[in-house]
Amino acid sequence: NGWGPANPLEKVNGEFIVRQPAMGELYNNQVLFFSSNKEGGFGGYDLYYATFDGETFSEAVNLGETINTPGNEEAPYYIAGTLYFSSDRHLGMGGFDIFNSVWNGSNWSAPNNIGKPYNSPADDMYFRIDEEGYTGLLVSNREGTSSVESKTCCDDIWLVSKEKIILELVTNMFDQETQKPLNSVKIVLSDFTADEVGESKTRVKQDTNSYSFSLITDKAYKIIASREGYFSDTLEFNTVDVTESQIFQKNISLKPLPPEPVDEYEEYTINEPIRLNNIYYDYDDDKILLDAEQDLTIILELMNEYPEMVIELSSHTDSRGLGRYNEDLSQRRANSAKAWLVNNGVTSERIQPVGYGESVILNKCVNGVKCTDEEHRFNRRTEFKIVDGPTTIQIKKTRLIKRTPN
Repeated sequence: NGWGPANPLEKVNGEFIVRQPAMGELYNNQVLFFSSNKEGGFGGYDLYYATFDGETFSEAVNLGETINTPGNEEAPYYIAGTLYFSSDRHLGMGGFDIFNSVWNGSNWSAPNNIGKPYNSPADDMYFRIDEEGYTGLLVSNREGTSSVESKTCCDDIWLVSKEKIILELVTNMFDQETQKPLNSVKIVLSDFTADEVGESKTRVKQDTNSYSFSLITDKAYKIIASREGYFSDTLEFNTVDVTESQIFQKNISLKPLPPEPVDEYEEYTINEPIRLNNIYYDYDDDKILLDAEQDLTIILELMNEYPEMVIELSSHTDSRGLGRYNEDLSQRRANSAKAWLVNNGVTSERIQPVGYGESVILNKCVNGVKCTDEEHRFNRRTEFKIVDGPTTIQIKKTRLIKRTPN
Protein backbone atom coordinates (compact mmCIF):
# COMPACT_ATOMS: atom_id res chain seq x y z
CA ASN A 1 0.00 0.00 0.00
CA GLY A 2 2.96 2.35 0.55
CA TRP A 3 3.22 5.56 2.50
CA GLY A 4 0.42 8.08 2.78
CA PRO A 5 0.89 11.79 2.10
CA ALA A 6 3.04 13.82 4.49
CA ASN A 7 1.08 16.01 6.90
CA PRO A 8 2.53 19.09 8.61
CA LEU A 9 2.45 19.16 12.43
CA GLU A 10 0.35 22.26 12.99
CA LYS A 11 1.22 22.83 16.67
CA VAL A 12 4.92 22.20 16.06
CA ASN A 13 5.59 24.09 12.83
CA GLY A 14 5.51 27.88 12.48
CA GLU A 15 7.30 30.93 11.13
CA PHE A 16 10.68 29.50 12.18
CA ILE A 17 12.89 26.51 11.45
CA VAL A 18 11.97 23.12 12.94
CA ARG A 19 14.33 20.24 12.15
CA GLN A 20 16.03 17.01 13.20
CA PRO A 21 13.02 15.14 14.69
CA ALA A 22 13.52 12.12 16.94
CA MET A 23 10.94 10.09 18.86
CA GLY A 24 11.37 9.41 22.58
CA GLU A 25 9.50 9.10 25.86
CA LEU A 26 8.77 11.50 28.75
CA TYR A 27 6.27 11.15 31.61
CA ASN A 28 5.24 7.74 30.20
CA ASN A 29 4.14 9.38 26.94
CA GLN A 30 5.56 9.28 23.44
CA VAL A 31 7.16 12.59 22.53
CA LEU A 32 8.83 14.14 19.52
CA PHE A 33 12.19 15.83 20.18
CA PHE A 34 13.42 18.42 17.69
CA SER A 35 15.64 21.48 17.32
CA SER A 36 14.21 24.90 16.52
CA ASN A 37 15.17 28.59 16.42
CA LYS A 38 11.68 29.70 17.44
CA GLU A 39 11.37 32.77 19.62
CA GLY A 40 11.47 32.43 23.39
CA GLY A 41 14.41 30.07 23.56
CA PHE A 42 17.71 30.38 25.37
CA GLY A 43 19.95 30.81 22.33
CA GLY A 44 20.18 30.16 18.60
CA TYR A 45 18.75 26.66 18.23
CA ASP A 46 17.14 25.03 21.28
CA LEU A 47 15.80 21.53 21.85
CA TYR A 48 12.04 21.06 22.31
CA TYR A 49 9.57 18.25 22.68
CA ALA A 50 5.91 17.79 21.73
CA THR A 51 3.74 15.09 23.32
CA PHE A 52 1.93 12.62 21.04
CA ASP A 53 -1.51 11.50 22.27
CA GLY A 54 -1.96 8.84 19.59
CA GLU A 55 -3.41 11.16 16.98
CA THR A 56 -1.88 14.62 17.27
CA PHE A 57 1.14 16.37 18.78
CA SER A 58 0.84 19.00 21.52
CA GLU A 59 2.36 22.46 21.59
CA ALA A 60 6.15 22.43 21.75
CA VAL A 61 7.83 22.64 25.16
CA ASN A 62 11.39 23.90 25.61
CA LEU A 63 13.65 21.36 27.38
CA GLY A 64 14.92 24.12 29.65
CA GLU A 65 18.23 25.70 30.59
CA THR A 66 19.74 22.45 31.87
CA ILE A 67 19.92 21.32 28.22
CA ASN A 68 19.77 24.55 26.24
CA THR A 69 22.40 27.33 26.23
CA PRO A 70 22.92 30.72 24.58
CA GLY A 71 24.59 28.72 21.79
CA ASN A 72 23.04 26.00 19.62
CA GLU A 73 21.70 22.58 20.63
CA GLU A 74 20.83 20.30 17.74
CA ALA A 75 20.39 16.72 16.48
CA PRO A 76 18.54 15.12 19.42
CA TYR A 77 18.46 11.33 19.79
CA TYR A 78 16.73 9.44 22.62
CA ILE A 79 17.41 5.85 23.73
CA ALA A 80 16.63 4.03 27.00
CA GLY A 81 16.11 7.14 29.14
CA THR A 82 19.10 9.03 27.75
CA LEU A 83 19.00 12.02 25.40
CA TYR A 84 21.98 12.55 23.09
CA PHE A 85 22.44 15.87 21.30
CA SER A 86 25.11 18.16 19.86
CA SER A 87 26.02 21.57 21.27
CA ASP A 88 28.53 24.27 20.35
CA ARG A 89 28.28 26.03 23.72
CA HIS A 90 28.50 23.38 26.45
CA LEU A 91 32.10 22.74 27.47
CA GLY A 92 33.52 20.67 24.62
CA MET A 93 36.49 19.78 22.46
CA GLY A 94 35.65 22.19 19.64
CA GLY A 95 32.85 22.94 17.20
CA PHE A 96 29.77 20.85 17.89
CA ASP A 97 30.35 18.11 20.47
CA ILE A 98 28.02 15.26 21.39
CA PHE A 99 26.54 15.27 24.90
CA ASN A 100 24.11 13.09 26.80
CA SER A 101 21.67 13.74 29.62
CA VAL A 102 19.69 11.20 31.65
CA TRP A 103 15.99 11.63 32.44
CA ASN A 104 15.08 10.58 36.02
CA GLY A 105 11.33 10.88 35.60
CA SER A 106 11.08 14.57 36.42
CA ASN A 107 14.38 16.25 35.53
CA TRP A 108 17.35 16.04 33.18
CA SER A 109 20.85 15.46 34.53
CA ALA A 110 23.61 17.94 33.73
CA PRO A 111 24.83 17.29 30.16
CA ASN A 112 27.90 15.08 29.92
CA ASN A 113 30.43 15.28 27.09
CA ILE A 114 30.76 11.68 25.88
CA GLY A 115 34.40 12.27 24.93
CA LYS A 116 36.69 10.49 22.49
CA PRO A 117 36.46 8.78 20.07
CA TYR A 118 32.98 10.18 19.48
CA ASN A 119 33.98 13.84 19.73
CA SER A 120 36.76 15.67 17.91
CA PRO A 121 37.96 19.28 17.47
CA ALA A 122 35.60 19.51 14.46
CA ASP A 123 31.78 19.30 14.32
CA ASP A 124 30.25 16.01 15.51
CA MET A 125 26.49 15.58 15.11
CA TYR A 126 23.57 13.24 14.36
CA PHE A 127 24.76 10.65 16.83
CA ARG A 128 23.29 7.15 17.08
CA ILE A 129 24.55 4.43 19.43
CA ASP A 130 23.79 0.84 20.37
CA GLU A 131 22.23 0.08 23.76
CA GLU A 132 25.52 -1.12 25.26
CA GLY A 133 27.16 2.19 24.40
CA TYR A 134 30.24 0.87 22.60
CA THR A 135 29.44 1.36 18.89
CA GLY A 136 27.89 4.41 17.28
CA LEU A 137 27.33 6.34 14.06
CA LEU A 138 27.77 10.07 13.67
CA VAL A 139 28.21 12.77 11.08
CA SER A 140 31.46 14.74 11.32
CA ASN A 141 33.77 16.95 9.31
CA ARG A 142 36.79 15.86 11.35
CA GLU A 143 40.15 15.24 9.75
CA GLY A 144 40.12 12.14 7.60
CA THR A 145 36.99 12.87 5.59
CA SER A 146 36.93 11.81 1.95
CA SER A 147 36.78 15.41 0.70
CA VAL A 148 39.65 16.63 -1.45
CA GLU A 149 38.87 20.31 -0.85
CA SER A 150 40.28 20.57 2.69
CA LYS A 151 40.88 18.48 5.79
CA THR A 152 37.60 19.58 7.38
CA CYS A 153 35.58 20.69 4.44
CA CYS A 154 32.61 18.45 4.48
CA ASP A 155 30.61 15.98 6.50
CA ASP A 156 31.05 12.23 6.31
CA ILE A 157 29.30 9.45 8.16
CA TRP A 158 31.59 7.81 10.68
CA LEU A 159 31.41 4.50 12.48
CA VAL A 160 33.04 4.90 15.87
CA SER A 161 33.55 2.40 18.65
CA LYS A 162 35.53 1.91 21.81
CA GLU A 163 36.85 -1.26 23.34
CA LYS A 164 34.23 -3.06 25.33
CA ILE A 165 35.00 -3.11 29.03
CA ILE A 166 34.49 -6.60 30.44
CA LEU A 167 34.13 -6.70 34.21
CA GLU A 168 33.88 -9.88 36.24
CA LEU A 169 33.43 -10.53 39.93
CA VAL A 170 34.99 -13.66 41.42
CA THR A 171 33.95 -14.34 45.01
CA ASN A 172 35.54 -17.06 47.13
CA MET A 173 33.87 -18.22 50.34
CA PHE A 174 35.67 -19.43 53.47
CA ASP A 175 34.92 -20.53 57.01
CA GLN A 176 36.13 -17.68 59.22
CA GLU A 177 37.40 -19.95 62.00
CA THR A 178 39.12 -22.68 59.96
CA GLN A 179 39.83 -20.62 56.80
CA LYS A 180 38.81 -23.68 54.81
CA PRO A 181 36.79 -23.28 51.57
CA LEU A 182 33.06 -23.12 52.26
CA ASN A 183 30.62 -24.61 49.73
CA SER A 184 26.83 -24.31 49.45
CA VAL A 185 26.83 -20.59 50.20
CA LYS A 186 23.98 -18.50 48.80
CA ILE A 187 25.36 -15.39 47.09
CA VAL A 188 23.04 -12.50 46.14
CA LEU A 189 24.62 -9.74 44.05
CA SER A 190 22.58 -6.53 43.69
CA ASP A 191 23.30 -3.21 42.06
CA PHE A 192 21.91 -0.29 44.01
CA THR A 193 21.78 3.47 44.42
CA ALA A 194 21.30 5.49 47.58
CA ASP A 195 17.54 5.21 47.16
CA GLU A 196 16.79 1.79 45.74
CA VAL A 197 18.05 -1.67 44.91
CA GLY A 198 18.21 -2.57 41.23
CA GLU A 199 18.69 -5.91 39.50
CA SER A 200 19.90 -8.84 41.60
CA LYS A 201 21.51 -12.20 40.75
CA THR A 202 21.62 -15.27 42.98
CA ARG A 203 24.05 -18.21 42.97
CA VAL A 204 24.24 -21.34 45.12
CA LYS A 205 26.91 -23.97 44.39
CA GLN A 206 27.22 -27.31 46.15
CA ASP A 207 30.61 -28.37 44.80
CA THR A 208 32.74 -25.22 44.98
CA ASN A 209 33.36 -22.14 47.08
CA SER A 210 33.99 -19.90 44.05
CA TYR A 211 31.30 -17.79 42.34
CA SER A 212 31.53 -15.52 39.29
CA PHE A 213 29.28 -12.70 38.04
CA SER A 214 29.39 -10.33 35.09
CA LEU A 215 29.41 -6.64 36.04
CA ILE A 216 28.85 -3.37 34.22
CA THR A 217 30.60 -0.04 34.65
CA ASP A 218 29.48 2.86 36.84
CA LYS A 219 27.46 0.74 39.26
CA ALA A 220 27.48 0.29 43.02
CA TYR A 221 27.15 -3.35 44.06
CA LYS A 222 26.27 -5.22 47.23
CA ILE A 223 27.09 -8.88 47.93
CA ILE A 224 25.06 -10.75 50.56
CA ALA A 225 26.46 -14.16 51.50
CA SER A 226 24.46 -16.58 53.66
CA ARG A 227 24.58 -20.24 54.63
CA GLU A 228 22.78 -22.38 57.16
CA GLY A 229 24.78 -22.54 60.36
CA TYR A 230 26.61 -19.26 59.73
CA PHE A 231 26.10 -15.55 60.26
CA SER A 232 25.38 -13.70 57.00
CA ASP A 233 27.85 -11.12 55.73
CA THR A 234 27.59 -8.14 53.37
CA LEU A 235 30.22 -6.56 51.14
CA GLU A 236 29.88 -3.42 49.03
CA PHE A 237 32.02 -2.20 46.12
CA ASN A 238 31.58 -0.22 42.90
CA THR A 239 32.74 -0.02 39.30
CA VAL A 240 32.64 3.77 39.07
CA ASP A 241 35.40 5.28 36.89
CA VAL A 242 36.64 1.85 35.78
CA THR A 243 38.07 2.38 32.28
CA GLU A 244 39.45 -1.04 31.34
CA SER A 245 38.52 -4.69 31.65
CA GLN A 246 39.07 -6.04 35.13
CA ILE A 247 38.42 -9.02 37.41
CA PHE A 248 37.30 -8.08 40.92
CA GLN A 249 38.47 -10.64 43.49
CA LYS A 250 36.40 -10.60 46.69
CA ASN A 251 36.95 -13.14 49.46
CA ILE A 252 34.30 -13.46 52.16
CA SER A 253 34.66 -15.43 55.38
CA LEU A 254 31.48 -16.42 57.20
CA LYS A 255 31.47 -16.80 60.96
CA PRO A 256 29.88 -20.03 62.24
CA LEU A 257 26.86 -19.69 64.50
CA PRO A 258 27.45 -20.88 68.05
CA PRO A 259 26.31 -24.49 68.51
CA GLU A 260 22.82 -24.90 69.83
CA PRO A 261 22.81 -26.20 73.39
CA VAL A 262 22.22 -29.92 73.65
CA ASP A 263 19.69 -30.96 76.25
CA GLU A 264 21.36 -32.86 79.04
CA TYR A 265 19.36 -35.12 81.31
CA GLU A 266 19.87 -36.56 84.76
CA GLU A 267 18.22 -39.72 85.93
CA TYR A 268 16.38 -39.80 89.26
CA THR A 269 15.17 -42.96 90.98
CA ILE A 270 12.24 -43.77 93.19
CA ASN A 271 12.48 -42.40 96.78
CA GLU A 272 15.37 -40.08 95.87
CA PRO A 273 14.77 -36.55 97.26
CA ILE A 274 14.91 -33.85 94.59
CA ARG A 275 15.34 -30.27 95.74
CA LEU A 276 13.62 -27.45 93.87
CA ASN A 277 15.83 -24.39 93.62
CA ASN A 278 13.29 -21.63 93.81
CA ILE A 279 10.48 -22.77 96.08
CA TYR A 280 11.43 -20.74 99.12
CA TYR A 281 9.25 -18.98 101.65
CA ASP A 282 9.40 -15.85 103.74
CA TYR A 283 10.10 -16.40 107.43
CA ASP A 284 7.06 -17.64 109.36
CA ASP A 285 4.89 -17.66 106.20
CA ASP A 286 3.34 -20.41 104.10
CA LYS A 287 2.62 -18.29 101.00
CA ILE A 288 4.51 -19.37 97.89
CA LEU A 289 6.76 -16.62 96.50
CA LEU A 290 6.47 -15.61 92.84
CA ASP A 291 9.76 -17.31 91.85
CA ALA A 292 8.44 -20.58 93.26
CA GLU A 293 5.89 -20.92 90.47
CA GLN A 294 8.72 -21.62 88.00
CA ASP A 295 9.71 -24.79 89.87
CA LEU A 296 6.11 -25.80 90.52
CA THR A 297 5.60 -25.55 86.75
CA ILE A 298 8.48 -28.01 86.32
CA ILE A 299 6.74 -30.47 88.68
CA LEU A 300 3.49 -29.91 86.77
CA GLU A 301 5.23 -30.76 83.47
CA LEU A 302 6.77 -33.90 85.00
CA MET A 303 3.42 -35.02 86.39
CA ASN A 304 1.93 -34.63 82.90
CA GLU A 305 4.92 -36.39 81.31
CA TYR A 306 4.66 -39.33 83.75
CA PRO A 307 0.90 -39.72 84.34
CA GLU A 308 1.35 -42.78 86.62
CA MET A 309 3.77 -41.01 88.93
CA VAL A 310 2.82 -40.36 92.56
CA ILE A 311 5.07 -38.04 94.56
CA GLU A 312 5.73 -37.02 98.11
CA LEU A 313 5.87 -33.24 98.20
CA SER A 314 7.80 -32.27 101.33
CA SER A 315 8.38 -28.89 102.92
CA HIS A 316 11.12 -27.88 105.33
CA THR A 317 11.63 -24.92 107.67
CA ASP A 318 14.73 -23.35 109.18
CA SER A 319 15.68 -23.99 112.80
CA ARG A 320 14.25 -20.79 114.22
CA GLY A 321 11.03 -21.10 116.18
CA LEU A 322 9.60 -23.96 118.19
CA GLY A 323 9.90 -27.45 116.75
CA ARG A 324 6.16 -28.24 116.86
CA TYR A 325 5.34 -24.88 115.31
CA ASN A 326 7.87 -25.43 112.53
CA GLU A 327 6.41 -28.84 111.80
CA ASP A 328 2.95 -27.32 111.49
CA LEU A 329 4.30 -24.46 109.34
CA SER A 330 6.08 -26.85 106.98
CA GLN A 331 2.91 -28.90 106.60
CA ARG A 332 0.99 -25.78 105.65
CA ARG A 333 3.70 -24.92 103.12
CA ALA A 334 3.55 -28.40 101.58
CA ASN A 335 -0.24 -28.08 101.41
CA SER A 336 0.16 -24.71 99.60
CA ALA A 337 2.40 -26.27 96.98
CA LYS A 338 0.00 -29.17 96.50
CA ALA A 339 -2.94 -26.78 96.17
CA TRP A 340 -1.13 -24.92 93.37
CA LEU A 341 -0.56 -28.17 91.46
CA VAL A 342 -4.14 -29.37 91.98
CA ASN A 343 -5.46 -26.01 90.78
CA ASN A 344 -3.42 -26.55 87.62
CA GLY A 345 -4.89 -29.95 86.81
CA VAL A 346 -3.01 -32.61 88.84
CA THR A 347 -5.31 -35.01 90.68
CA SER A 348 -5.05 -34.73 94.45
CA GLU A 349 -4.35 -38.48 94.93
CA ARG A 350 -1.03 -38.20 93.11
CA ILE A 351 0.47 -35.76 95.64
CA GLN A 352 1.33 -36.59 99.27
CA PRO A 353 2.22 -33.36 101.12
CA VAL A 354 4.49 -33.83 104.15
CA GLY A 355 5.87 -31.23 106.54
CA TYR A 356 9.24 -32.13 108.07
CA GLY A 357 9.68 -28.95 110.07
CA GLU A 358 13.32 -28.34 111.02
CA SER A 359 14.28 -32.02 111.16
CA VAL A 360 16.35 -31.95 107.92
CA ILE A 361 18.69 -28.94 107.90
CA LEU A 362 20.98 -28.70 104.83
CA ASN A 363 23.66 -26.45 106.29
CA LYS A 364 25.16 -25.59 109.70
CA CYS A 365 22.16 -23.54 110.83
CA VAL A 366 20.80 -25.84 113.54
CA ASN A 367 19.56 -24.63 116.90
CA GLY A 368 22.15 -22.55 118.73
CA VAL A 369 24.21 -21.64 115.61
CA LYS A 370 24.19 -18.01 114.51
CA CYS A 371 23.38 -17.68 110.78
CA THR A 372 22.42 -14.97 108.31
CA ASP A 373 18.87 -14.62 107.00
CA GLU A 374 20.04 -15.93 103.63
CA GLU A 375 21.57 -19.03 105.24
CA HIS A 376 18.34 -19.72 107.11
CA ARG A 377 16.35 -19.14 103.91
CA PHE A 378 18.31 -21.92 102.22
CA ASN A 379 16.65 -24.41 104.59
CA ARG A 380 13.12 -23.16 103.92
CA ARG A 381 12.51 -25.30 100.86
CA THR A 382 10.30 -27.79 99.09
CA GLU A 383 11.42 -31.16 97.76
CA PHE A 384 9.73 -34.05 96.03
CA LYS A 385 10.44 -37.72 95.49
CA ILE A 386 8.75 -40.52 93.57
CA VAL A 387 6.83 -42.87 95.82
CA ASP A 388 4.90 -44.80 93.19
CA GLY A 389 4.81 -45.25 89.42
CA PRO A 390 8.01 -45.17 87.36
CA THR A 391 11.17 -46.35 89.12
CA THR A 392 13.25 -43.71 87.29
CA ILE A 393 12.58 -40.45 85.46
CA GLN A 394 14.69 -38.27 83.15
CA ILE A 395 14.87 -34.55 83.96
CA LYS A 396 16.63 -31.86 81.94
CA LYS A 397 19.50 -30.25 83.80
CA THR A 398 18.23 -26.87 82.65
CA ARG A 399 15.09 -27.31 84.76
CA LEU A 400 16.94 -25.92 87.77
CA ILE A 401 16.52 -28.81 90.16
CA LYS A 402 19.18 -30.51 92.23
CA ARG A 403 19.75 -33.65 94.12
CA THR A 404 19.32 -33.02 97.81
CA PRO A 405 22.65 -33.50 99.61
CA ASN A 406 22.82 -36.52 101.87
